[in-house]
Amino acid sequence: MRLHELALQRWLNATFDVIDGYSVPVVFSTPMDAYAEFTRLWKEDNNPFTYLLNAVDDDGNKIYQPYPANTRYPVISVTRGGWIPRIQQSYGLHVNRKGWVTTGADATMSEVGTAVIRNMPVAWDYRYQIDHFCTRPDTQARFVHQAMRRFQNSGGIMQSWLRVLYPLPYGPQTIRLYLDGSIEDASEPEPGDGPRIYRTTLRVIIEGYYADLDYKEVPAFWSLVLSGGTADADALEKAYVYNTETVPAGNTITQTSIPETET
Repeated sequence: MRLHELALQRWLNATFDVIDGYSVPVVFSTPMDAYAEFTRLWKEDNNPFTYLLNAVDDDGNKIYQPYPANTRYPVISVTRGGWIPRIQQSYGLHVNRKGWVTTGADATMSEVGTAVIRNMPVAWDYRYQIDHFCTRPDTQARFVHQAMRRFQNSGGIMQSWLRVLYPLPYGPQTIRLYLDGSIEDASEPEPGDGPRIYRTTLRVIIEGYYADLDYKEVPAFWSLVLSGGTADADALEKAYVYNTETVPAGNTITQTSIPETET
């Protein structure tokens, strides 16, 4: 899940900016807590938004001031919206054989008798709600314009693409992101005291995957029953069990669990 959220943040950083070259700050929180979360992060020693301190307006004046100065809008919040299985693109029923437990350049057949396997990825749709908050209508218009521009290269559905850094052996993958519904103006029609806050909401779905991080070591089939004539019945049965059964997380099957047979 965290892999997709980081990829989404990178996509947001590349899509929406305060001024050219300076991304709108992104926080992972509910819409109600977005500004408070931004303020909390701004106060910290490892403030992730220090790049904004270099932003200047057309007159050369700094837009942001370091703490204890007040933080300012705009800010984007990202809220998790749920996870939907995408059965038609799931492959978790199968396993990939990734290699053998050996590092030698001249490995013998006995040295590659244990294989490393890992379950194939399962497809999930990751849903997120994105809210943009600002105090000026022209800033809201800029956000909507940038969102529309990002989705302009679409066909049949408003979509874009982002790069997700999956763990090896899969590595970086280009994943589809698409707009779920419409871009909505969620501003309060009659604001109370204080400045009016313009809120824009959109929901996106990332067509991601759950990549299994655990691997198993199992005896290679041929190392157990490679012989002429009838195979040892007990070894044959265990070969099928150890190569097809699901192993609980945290458990490892090794070749030492199975009695050796003559070849």
